Order: sequence, then structure tokens, then C-alpha cells
Amino acid sequence: MIVGLRNERWTMTFFVVEHTHPLMEQPERVRYYRSHCKIPTEDYQLLLTLHDVNLSTSDCMGVLGRVHGGDTRILPYLKRDVSNERAKIWQAITFRDMDMTVKYFEGRKAENPEYFFAKQKYPATNSVTALLWVDGRTRLLYPNYKDCVFFDTTFCTNRYNMPFSPIVGVNNHLQTIALGCALLQDETTETFRWVFEQWMVAMDIEHPTNIMIDQDQSMATTIEQVFPNICHRCCKFHVFSNARSKLGR
Repeated sequence: MIVGLRNERWTMTFFVVEHTHPLMEQPERVRYYRSHCKIPTEDYQLLLTLHDVNLSTSDCMGVLGRVHGGDTRILPYLKRDVSNERAKIWQAITFRDMDMTVKYFEGRKAENPEYFFAKQKYPATNSVTALLWVDGRTRLLYPNYKDCVFFDTTFCTNRYNMPFSPIVGVNNHLQTIALGCALLQDETTETFRWVFEQWMVAMDIEHPTNIMIDQDQSMATTIEQVFPNICHRCCKFHVFSNARSKLGR
């Protein structure tokens, strides 16, 4: 088929009938065409409800099929389409949850000026990539408990797969106390540097005496850059053993 613009109107100038294809004789296969594959508004609203109760994609397809007579083959969309829509829903929820989290921390800071909160943003999309917060009371106690600070990123159990990094100290009763918390997008040198620099802002640039970390090389490199004069990468077991021996335990 050849179409051309003539006298400001599109006109078909050539057409070969033999090259056209017959209509689909199996209606259930129409959904495989991209032009015909879509989730109707009513089904999408039901999918939102099924998604909220955390049903699997297979179970969602089963319920949607029952609504249309019990056979998923007559649905005008595929399981892949439902899975893709659920991924979009998760992404939208992620952005909304992050906005709510930021607003919560901003509210805490408005209520208490001593509360410290910092966020890192990705310039291209203006999306939040890391969070750091420190309680006001913790900032006051920090000078007394800065001798031994632990920083770990092994906690990653949230749905967004963001490493949770508590900054922990030890008081004079060998009890752990939280000196700050962070949610990170990744475990790169740039991200760790941002965390430590913001944490030092919260603690009035008062460096800890020792920092205990795991075997992460990016973290070790960052500490050498931000805290060049302190001890790091010590064995946690030896630190506690030495502390107990000094207390006569």
C-alpha cells in the first residue's frame, strides 16, 4: 500500500489485495497483538485491590479469569502484562513512601531544632538516594560515647532493598546506644563519604576515636579519607574483650 499527500489530503495511490492478512479466526489469540493487549479500567481497579492484599501474580490472574467466566484465556491481556503493571504500582508506592518518610523527618526537625536530618538527591531525577538522621538527645550524648563506634551495612530486610546502616556506640555499662541511622541506595565510596560527612555535621565535626566496620573495602577507603587519624577495621571481639578486662570482668 502506498499513501501520499495530495491536495492537502492523504490519499492511497496503490494497494495490493493479495498482501493483506485475514482477520484472526481465534479471538483468544488477539491479546498477543500489542495493539489489542490492554487491561480494562474495571480489571485494573480490581488488580489494585488484589495487589494491596499481596496476592501473587498467578492468583491475581486466577481471580480476574473467574470474573470473566473462569477462563484466563479469554482475558484481553497476559500474565506478563499484569506483572508489568504490578511493577509500576510498586514503583509508584516506593516514590510515595519516600516522600512520606522525608515529610516525617522534616516534621520531627520542625518540632525539635536539635533533631538532625539530611537527604541525598540524584541530580538528574531529583530523587532521594540516601537518608541520615540523628536524634537530638543522641547528639548531646555523643561526646561521652565516641570512643568506640560501630558502622555496619549488613541490614537489608526492607522491601526496597536499601541497606540500613545503624551507627552504634558503647556506653560505660557496655550497652549499645544508637548514634545515628542511615538508609542507603548502594555501598559505594561516594555514598559512604556522604554519610560520614553528614554525620560529622550532626556531631559538630567531633571525630570518633575508633570506628569498627566489616570487611567492606569501599567503607575502609572512605574512612581513611574522612577520618585519616583514627583507628578502624578492628576486631569487634577483641574490642569488647579488652573493654571487659579493663573493668575487671
